[in-house]
Amino acid sequence: MWAAVHTRYGPPEVVEIREVDRPRAGVGELLVRVHAATVNRTDCGYRAAR
Repeated sequence: MWAAVHTRYGPPEVVEIREVDRPRAGVGELLVRVHAATVNRTDCGYRAAR
């Protein structure tokens, strides 16, 4: 599965698209597939560590 990943704070250039292992649901857990998501100003603030 592909995911947008960042391992450090910084500008948008620190975000990379990588292939990652598909998560597995454990006992008593539920795995939910997300079809769409948004990025907003708060997300950008967290990434920039402001």
